[in-house]
Amino acid sequence: PAIIRIWNTNGLSNDRFSLENGIIISQSYRNPFIIDPQNQAWKWLKNIELDNGLTIIDGRLENYTQSLEIALQNGYSTLMQIDFDKPDPYIISLLSKSIVKKKNELFIRMGNKLLAYNENFRMFITTKIKNAHYDPEIIKWTTVVDFTIQEEGLEEQLLTILVSMENSNLEELKENTIIKIEKDKKSLDEIQDELLKLLDESECSLLENEQLLNTLKSSKAKLNIIKEQLQSSLTSQAEIYIAREV
Repeated sequence: PAIIRIWNTNGLSNDRFSLENGIIISQSYRNPFIIDPQNQAWKWLKNIELDNGLTIIDGRLENYTQSLEIALQNGYSTLMQIDFDKPDPYIISLLSKSIVKKKNELFIRMGNKLLAYNENFRMFITTKIKNAHYDPEIIKWTTVVDFTIQEEGLEEQLLTILVSMENSNLEELKENTIIKIEKDKKSLDEIQDELLKLLDESECSLLENEQLLNTLKSSKAKLNIIKEQLQSSLTSQAEIYIAREV
């Protein structure tokens, strides 16, 4: 799927375990609490959430609540790292999502405060602490995801490093090919959607609408070119992966 390719280009390992974790994090209603000893999830989320006004917060700082409240009210994605297993009550009140509605506006209770709440707000909490006894409130109000690197993921990352050292051009070609495949697939979808829209909005038969007919012919030609480019890229991708394994 397209989203998986985007995740991979933004730093998520392509092994099954990492992809399953990525799906859990992206689909979870609750805020994810991510056990991340090697900073794998942190690096990936930092890249993938940049377009969502990402706010990065260090939970060890005393004034972190100010940045958190700004993100909360403006609907920014927030990436927060903590190095303790018992967060303060302020965080717990946020995780519990005590949301109230007043005059068609949403508010959330944060300690003794009632703050405006933007539904686009999303918080990801990560910790490097692997074997801690986490506060029960954390378990209760979050989706716990263990991102500790597994053998399969380690092999994939070591292979990437090794190929980069021995043949940096090959690894760069792999990344560029993945990006090009994604771009071509997106173009295919856009052209197909446009064709369907034109046909749906046409008020006369296709043969009677010369402008529509010319547009369809032009779009079909573009479609064929992109399909050929896509097939070439997919073939190149297969060859690259074979070369990486040698």
